[in-house]
Amino acid sequence: MIRLNKNLKLVFVLLFSTSTIFFSKTASARIQVNTTKLNNSNSASKLEFSQTSEKKNSYLLIADLEPLDISPESEIAPLAYVLDDVENTKVADLSQKNIKVQSCTPQIIKQAKFTKISDLEQQNNHSQPCNPHIIKLAESTPKQIDPQPQVDELDINPTSPIQKPPQADKNYIIPPRLADKKKIRPLTTTIPLNGILINHLTERQLTVGAGFGDNQNTNFNVNGIINLNSQIKENLTTNNIFTVDQTGEYLQLQTVRKSREITVSVKEPQTVLGTELQLSLTASCILPGTNPEDICTYTPGLVSADINPDTFTPTRINQTSNVGDVVTPETLAAIQQPGFQTGANGQEIGIDLLLPNTGSFVGNSTGDQLSITRREEIENTPTAIYSRIRQIVKVNDREAVLGRTIRGFGLILNDENTLLNTALQLGYNLFPDVEPSIAGSSNRVNSNVNNNLFLAANNIRLPANSFTAYYGGIGRAQSVPPKATNLRQVPAANFNGIWLGASPIIKRSSNINTRFEQVGPPTIVSEGGGEGGFDSNISFVSNINNQNFSTANLQNFYTQVYVTILNQEVNNVTASRFREETNYAPHLSFTGNITRTSDVLRYYTGVIGADEIKVYGGADFTRNTANGWTFSGGLTGYINPDVDYYSQVIGSVAKRIPFSRNNNLMLSTAFNYALDRETRPNDFVNSLTFRTRVNLGNVWFGLTNFFGDILPDSINNTLVTSFGIQVNRNLALSGYYTPINENAGRSVYGASARFTLGKKQNSPILSLSWRNNQFDNGTDIFGNRLGTSENVFSVFLQGNF
Repeated sequence: MIRLNKNLKLVFVLLFSTSTIFFSKTASARIQVNTTKLNNSNSASKLEFSQTSEKKNSYLLIADLEPLDISPESEIAPLAYVLDDVENTKVADLSQKNIKVQSCTPQIIKQAKFTKISDLEQQNNHSQPCNPHIIKLAESTPKQIDPQPQVDELDINPTSPIQKPPQADKNYIIPPRLADKKKIRPLTTTIPLNGILINHLTERQLTVGAGFGDNQNTNFNVNGIINLNSQIKENLTTNNIFTVDQTGEYLQLQTVRKSREITVSVKEPQTVLGTELQLSLTASCILPGTNPEDICTYTPGLVSADINPDTFTPTRINQTSNVGDVVTPETLAAIQQPGFQTGANGQEIGIDLLLPNTGSFVGNSTGDQLSITRREEIENTPTAIYSRIRQIVKVNDREAVLGRTIRGFGLILNDENTLLNTALQLGYNLFPDVEPSIAGSSNRVNSNVNNNLFLAANNIRLPANSFTAYYGGIGRAQSVPPKATNLRQVPAANFNGIWLGASPIIKRSSNINTRFEQVGPPTIVSEGGGEGGFDSNISFVSNINNQNFSTANLQNFYTQVYVTILNQEVNNVTASRFREETNYAPHLSFTGNITRTSDVLRYYTGVIGADEIKVYGGADFTRNTANGWTFSGGLTGYINPDVDYYSQVIGSVAKRIPFSRNNNLMLSTAFNYALDRETRPNDFVNSLTFRTRVNLGNVWFGLTNFFGDILPDSINNTLVTSFGIQVNRNLALSGYYTPINENAGRSVYGASARFTLGKKQNSPILSLSWRNNQFDNGTDIFGNRLGTSENVFSVFLQGNF
């Protein structure tokens, strides 16, 4: 037995800065290794750094790959703490990340958000109080053995007889063979794939859910992945290069947002005035070419045909006769009957017009108070993606390299760019696999790989909410120096790659229309009129094309004159519609990063093939310190920016103050400033925030304040209080309340619950959430406040099968 009691600081460096490549043979050495948690956050994959606690209260058994019989005296690993990363928070971020209390909805669903709209509301989704993209490795590794083996050993025994390999394997000490998946650490095989994290143990995951509300339609979400085929091969060459070749084929089924339409209707009680006009004039014919003994009509025949029910106006008027037409004896006899008559035997003369809308005034029998209603319609569309992944890790005695290739073929139903994206995806399949190269050596392979290499591979900035058609990346990291005494001596890793795929482009449109909504039937206010001939006292003048025809100058005339005044009680409804249509455009991006033990520098550039080509570039930096500080900042610039893709500057500072192992205080401040984003009413992204959170074992309390009077066009003053509790192993609860919120669209309070349906690590999870939203639409002419409120619910079930 060999026991290490010296150089404990070196032992800690190896624990938290190296990964061990696993081999599938019987154990001859064992090492405890800390696993770094990966955090896939929105458009970028960040890491949460793990650092040694610098306590000398544990030790580690370590040996090289020699035939030593080593057994651990103790397998207690040194304690470590995780420094939380600081994000640029929005109003929706009501609760912080908490390892013990997870109150967000299932991770792989891209659920409908309480999204910003220009004239109605701003983003304020409190239904996801933690980052929806954080995926625990335990949840994505359904077949992980407990406890997970920490090392897999290489069976190289110089004291034992070595069989001469076959001629085909003369270049290998260990020819290519399948590795035992149970002995591979998930950290070394974790890959982000279209919004989720997978590793070699991922088999089947499915999340189904629905969102609904008082004023929202029911929309269903599905997100699932199936492992069609995967394997890991390993080999060791005679020039001491160890290779791990991971391949896999996966089928993903998802629903994505296709459209979103919000309609805000303002109803004003009104009374509409209408008129029915009925006129006719006949007399002896005097026009050229007519017989004076005949009777002619001296008004055109006009009849209202169609009435628009929304505006109460005629949409079509039929002309049934012309001035000067000869009136038949039957028609002449008919019009002399009591009441207005137009003719007989198919002949129609005179004017018979109904004009339902000749004016209006505010108020009717229901009152004069304005009312507002809001309706949101969300439409999702299914998508299927077939992906092939390949990751190659090569190790020699002094460094390691990693090459990653992802190929995807996706089909988004009802997308207007389907043909273009399909053609491009077929072309991308011609691109080669990324196969990294590394120099051989006569020295023995160093199976301890710098952890930063795997972290750098997942610190790439992937376009948000996008689908991968091709990704090729390569990274390199030197091994940890044997004489390293602190984390600063751990070499950095770099990783660079090219991403090709499709990203969402949202087209926005808005319109306003006004219509009348009938409250009751028309009523007659007054009516009057009369008819008669030369022996009556009726006087009538008809002016047609500047020709006057008067009863004073016509012989044998007969006229009809009737007028009716109508009232119609209505609601004058003004509807404002805002609509978003999402399609996916080709996207090319180059991204890279340099990952060190305590900081990450990322850089990226790309082109989005929208109707107006968008070119962008940027960089961001995050640094964590051993005493609990986190600093981050970034700058992105766009050519041809829009509402979704725009230049911005972000920054944040955070401090973690530990009280004990499970109790701490988090303080943070952050800002976000858009440089060239279109300014839209009630749709702001600029923000300056201060946030604090206290974690007390299984309970936490949070406070977030948005300062609205410092940056221009920023989120208005908002104060959010939040809390959460891990009731037991299977139940977590959280909630929030906003006592101050000066935004036009806001979520006032809400709650969520997370149930683990079982005692196993990968048991299904049921997530429920509720939030109350309010919208402020100003005041009416009498100074009364106008607005709406709604309750929105979501239900999600996530499981590994």
